[in-house]
Amino acid sequence: MTPNALLTPIIHCNLVKSITRFSVAVLLTLNLIALSTMAQETATLCGWKIPDFAGHGEVYMDEDTLILDMGNCMTGATYTNTPPFTIDYEITLKAQRVSGSDFFCALTVPVKDSHCSLIVGGWGGGLIGISSLDGADASENETTSFRRFENGQWYDIRLRVESHRIQAWIDGDSVVDVDTTNRKISTRIEVDPSKPLGIASWCTKAAIKDLKIRGLKLD
Repeated sequence: MTPNALLTPIIHCNLVKSITRFSVAVLLTLNLIALSTMAQETATLCGWKIPDFAGHGEVYMDEDTLILDMGNCMTGATYTNTPPFTIDYEITLKAQRVSGSDFFCALTVPVKDSHCSLIVGGWGGGLIGISSLDGADASENETTSFRRFENGQWYDIRLRVESHRIQAWIDGDSVVDVDTTNRKISTRIEVDPSKPLGIASWCTKAAIKDLKIRGLKLD
């Protein structure tokens, strides 16, 4: 299938309605597939949209992988329904910078009644951090760190959002662990179209797969 046939990806939802938000079971598996292969009622229930980032690249599926093609600035996919969680949850995914030299994963997620973004590979290719805390973005707050990312290599990313803490891991290594008590949590204005839940890249071709969200069991 050609990319043009797959410009409107959606998610296939395995929704376990009997499980509450306190369950550790996976509630929603975001298996990205082509709209053309799904019944319309499923598309309505479990939709993604291509946000209107100025100069964005193409967004399409390559088998089980979502491709965010390189644009002039940001390219992404945004979940169109209400996320199953706004707190006490964890998201995992695999991400790859296919080509380019900037962030290949800006994962924007809800945090109670606000949102933040986990940036992977930004500011020239190696920055990791949370945007934003008290108005300071991923390059300006205590979550800032740097790592070398190779083009063409898959990275396992895990983000955990709890009432007073945000944590993240890449390939099992802790990269973010911040107490958010009494902190103002927000996003940079450029990524607002990714709300309430979305993923984007910047001037970079990115590949995303195996995106899952699960609730955390509270003690």
